[in-house]
Amino acid sequence: EVLDRCRRRGVLPPIEVVLYLAYRLASALEYAHGRCANGEPLGIIHRDVSPPNVLIGVQGEVKLADFGVAKAKLRDSSTRPGVLRGKYAYMSPEQVSHSPLDHRSDLFSLGTLLYETLTGVSPFEGSTDYRTMEAVGRAECEAPSSLRPDTPIPLEAILMRCLEVSPDRRYQDASRLRRALGPLVFEFSGAEEPECLVSFLRYIF
Repeated sequence: EVLDRCRRRGVLPPIEVVLYLAYRLASALEYAHGRCANGEPLGIIHRDVSPPNVLIGVQGEVKLADFGVAKAKLRDSSTRPGVLRGKYAYMSPEQVSHSPLDHRSDLFSLGTLLYETLTGVSPFEGSTDYRTMEAVGRAECEAPSSLRPDTPIPLEAILMRCLEVSPDRRYQDASRLRRALGPLVFEFSGAEEPECLVSFLRYIF
């Protein structure tokens, strides 16, 4: 709803709002991926990090929701051959190719979500599901700064690393992504406080 309202109003979220969301969602994935039971890692992979599954409260709360298609070691979460879980435009290349997944798939999806939040453009969405999956599989997209010139160079570098086609070239865990975002959050005034999001919500609604 927030992204739709932005499009209708012809506005983009301020950089500090994007950073606020990015840091909190990276923290949410760090928490989920690190969950253990009886000392054993649960191996949770969300598999559907997409805008409808990010809940934003009027006081600046940010929640990653709907683990309904999540994969974990300790539950029967096998996917039938030919069945894709999640929304095509926010999948990782390994998801659309039915390759084995790990937590780095969620980091690609988060990168896609943040790219769209920053620029107002979905980086991989095509005219059909097939074209969208093709685009995801190639993981080729314009640099965010070509769509939004005020994009900070470090933020662009972080997003493009999340969107690497090879999981080995992405951040290797959500903790490293969160730590990469930390200096930027500190640099942009207000990016660490919920008030930046609250003020933006008041503005667009």
